[in-house]
Amino acid sequence: MTKTVHELQLKINHLQAEIDAIEHQYVDSVIPTLIEEVYNLLTGVGKNFVEGDIYADTRYYSEIPGIKNIRMGFENELIVKVDSPIGKLLPPTLKVQDHEFKLVIIYSTRYSDALDY
Repeated sequence: MTKTVHELQLKINHLQAEIDAIEHQYVDSVIPTLIEEVYNLLTGVGKNFVEGDIYADTRYYSEIPGIKNIRMGFENELIVKVDSPIGKLLPPTLKVQDHEFKLVIIYSTRYSDALDY
C-alpha cells in the first residue's frame, strides 16, 4: 500500500516528537503529544490542522485535555488557548528540535475556573 506525503509527514512528526521528548526528558506527560501537535502545526498536516481564516490564524486543535488549540505567536512564542485549568499545567518553555518556544497561555471564551485535575 502506497502512503501519501501527508501520511508520511504525520509519521515523521510523531517519531520526531518521541525523540524530542526523550532528549528533553519530557516522558510520562502530555508534553510529547504537544510536541507532536507543534510539528503538525508547523508542517500543516493532521486532522486537527486548520488554515488561517478571518476568525483566527493557522491553528491546530489539540487532543490534550484543557487545551483548545495551539498557534504560532511572535518569533519564538507558541500560543496555547486553554478552556480549563488542567490546560495550564505546562512548562513555561517547550523545546522542539533545536527551537525553544515560550508558551503563552490565553483563555477561551468558554474557559471555566472549575478545577478539573
